[in-house]
Amino acid sequence: MLRSDDKAPDGKRAPLPGELMKNCTLANTFRLLAEQGKEGFYSGKVAEALIKVVQDLGGHLAMDDLAYHAEQGSAEVDAIKLRFNGQHIGKLYNHPVDGQPGGSADEEGVDVWEHPPNGQGIVALMALGILEELERT
Repeated sequence: MLRSDDKAPDGKRAPLPGELMKNCTLANTFRLLAEQGKEGFYSGKVAEALIKVVQDLGGHLAMDDLAYHAEQGSAEVDAIKLRFNGQHIGKLYNHPVDGQPGGSADEEGVDVWEHPPNGQGIVALMALGILEELERT
């Protein structure tokens, strides 16, 4: 996503505020996934491109790995949550702000829901748990 810029230290810079960006590769990936669904990711052109990038960077990923992941990831699992009360969020959430009524959280905090494994949502919940624990110590 870096832009060429002769004035930048390495000749590249991040987009400026308000500057439009295009990521044609990502747009094409979304189109393929819309057309082909899950199979398009785990066994189609997207999978092939993903494996090529990983291998070109020295990683070890093969079509068999994606096929295994597709199979393992298809089991029904429940969402996971953490009741977070760091920084007294339960109390803050209930107070009116700018004339708007407060939320409906109880004094014990707010429930933060994430996708279950095999996604990365559990990492966010773990980080919140660590932050909350650090506040207590």
